[in-house]
Amino acid sequence: MTLYFGLQTWQGAVLNTLSRNRGQHRAIWIVDEGKELAEATAVSLAANGPHATADFLVDELCGMEDRCSGGPRSVHPQLQQAIEVVSSRVPDHIDVASVAGAVALSPDYLGRLCKQQTGVSFSATIRWERLVTAVGHLIEGLSVTDAAHLAGFADGSHANRVCWEMTGAAPRDFAHAVRDSRI
Repeated sequence: MTLYFGLQTWQGAVLNTLSRNRGQHRAIWIVDEGKELAEATAVSLAANGPHATADFLVDELCGMEDRCSGGPRSVHPQLQQAIEVVSSRVPDHIDVASVAGAVALSPDYLGRLCKQQTGVSFSATIRWERLVTAVGHLIEGLSVTDAAHLAGFADGSHANRVCWEMTGAAPRDFAHAVRDSRI
């Protein structure tokens, strides 16, 4: 099971931070109790479906760290708004200064806030939103090059590099996994 949480969600922010802090290589977190957790996740998936299992898995992973306790953490409202602005502007040119202006923050503060709350730079957030858009086009059957252009990437190679960097998979493989996992 692969879960992708938006950076503007508390789950995404918390799990991304945990992964970076616990990660052995490029923020890959190998859970010590992985076999038991995988078995419990499989049981939950069969009994409760993917949505309940995603909640179960987040709770279990957060339960391994004291920092997750205390319920959901809120993500700064202007950061949430900035991520929504980015999403709405894809495939157009997007820069930190224009997004910061749209949410009444300075570009420097928006960059620091994004890094502090999500663990990634604002430019990585922009690349992720482009990738999500490109994957949507791939699911519709477009070529990687066409999907890349429609998402605002310079070319298919750029989209391919970003996809490998962010997901560890080629765009077409990632799109197939997303399509096959839809409920």
